[in-house]
Amino acid sequence: MEKGKVIELVEPQKDYFLFSIISIFFCPVFGILAVWKSGKTRDKLRKGNDWEAELAALDALKWAMTAVAIGGAVYFIGVLLVIYWLVFYYFGGAESPFIEF
Repeated sequence: MEKGKVIELVEPQKDYFLFSIISIFFCPVFGILAVWKSGKTRDKLRKGNDWEAELAALDALKWAMTAVAIGGAVYFIGVLLVIYWLVFYYFGGAESPFIEF
């Protein structure tokens, strides 16, 4: 090896693929969009477009976080509704809102 030659180690761009896959379970619409953007990141990295790959990776992260936030909020509201039903109808002795056969 020649003296004085500097080798630069470049860290590859993260594509957030695993996070995008996990986000599908929270909100499928935005999760699929995140997976698609993650795939675009990999394509642009293969072509050597580092700047466009970074922008696509940030888009993938944005859509994955949106999916997790919306899905998490929906799950949280669902849990609150179940707790409300248990407290007022099961433990409170009030009449159940469901049709009894």
